[in-house]
Amino acid sequence: MSYGATVGAVLVLTLGARPFGEISLTMAAFLGALAAIILVYLFAQRQEHITPLRLILAGVALSYTLSAVTSYLVLRASQRANNQVGVVLSWLPRAIEL
Repeated sequence: MSYGATVGAVLVLTLGARPFGEISLTMAAFLGALAAIILVYLFAQRQEHITPLRLILAGVALSYTLSAVTSYLVLRASQRANNQVGVVLSWLPRAIEL
C-alpha cells in the first residue's frame, strides 16, 4: 500500500500537475494507495476465493512492481530541467535524508 501512495505522489510531483491545488498531492497519494489495495485483492482472487498465501504473494509482487515504477519516475525527473528529485525522494517509503 505504501508504494501505491508513493507512485501517486511521485506522479504529481514529477508531472507538476496540481488540478486541485495543494490537496492534489494528498489525493494522489490516497488514490494510489487505494488502487494498490484493490490490485492486490484482484491479483489474489482466484475463482472468488482468496488465501492468505496468495494475498501475501500478490502484495509482495505489486510492491516490487510499484517500486520499479517509482525508480523509473525518479530517474526521469532527474533528467528534466525542473529537478524535483529532492522533493520526490522525501516521499519514498524508506526516504533518503539529503
